[in-house]
Amino acid sequence: MDEHDEMRSRTYPVKEDMAFQRRMWTVERVGRYGLCLLLLLTLAGLFSRGPLSWATLELTHATLEYDRFLRNGSHTDVTLDLHAPGATRTVAVLGGEALDAISLESIQPQAESMRTVRDGLELTFRADDTGHTRAHLSLGVNGLGLQRAYLRVGDDTVPFWIFIFP
Repeated sequence: MDEHDEMRSRTYPVKEDMAFQRRMWTVERVGRYGLCLLLLLTLAGLFSRGPLSWATLELTHATLEYDRFLRNGSHTDVTLDLHAPGATRTVAVLGGEALDAISLESIQPQAESMRTVRDGLELTFRADDTGHTRAHLSLGVNGLGLQRAYLRVGDDTVPFWIFIFP
């Protein structure tokens, strides 16, 4: 028997449809590659913490480090660096629809003042001698789907997004 005989359909001893079998082998191969790709994306942080999830926003006088991909019911930490040379206080506004899906649990160091503004939360921090403040915000996540937000420091505003998985 040669190789071509093995790939032909037959009825004896078992009925085989080799054209269908070859399609099924292709589907299995594609499925295997798809699962490997999904595993690699998961390890890289698509569904939680990792290099694909880490993000940094840069403004003239601020930097925000956060995770793009979160899970509902989880907690995340955000780092906010504010630098305004010569200023004694630094002010940042976090706003957008994402504030409906996250809750502020703690801030270190404590903000000098917090107040709600039209569509966000204004945080005022005491700056050090160089006008620098680094704040760590602990957030609780209670939402689903794509959430849009923005960071405003002075006249600079930069939009960003987070995605919350169930």
